[in-house]
Amino acid sequence: MQASLFLAAFDPLHEVPRVCALCGTKAPVFNYEFRTYGEGGSLSEDRGFCCANSASNLVKQLERNEAQVWVQAKTAVKAEDADVNAVHAQRLGAFPRRN
Repeated sequence: MQASLFLAAFDPLHEVPRVCALCGTKAPVFNYEFRTYGEGGSLSEDRGFCCANSASNLVKQLERNEAQVWVQAKTAVKAEDADVNAVHAQRLGAFPRRN
């Protein structure tokens, strides 16, 4: 199961939320749907309207979630006494170290 984030524009003439559902202060510019899965595979779903800053935070949260999935995959490969170099190289390509 994969986490997902969908961002879309919305019609301000028909859908008129006053503030971002996430920060509660700024005017929303996106309609969003964010799904993540817990350790037990339970689905967590959030949807609503958000500002640009909150949309950026959702992308960062999705990135952290995906990085954790890679760590779990590497751990599973290691537990099977398999070569983790391919998983490690792929993870570094996807999530380079930041200074």
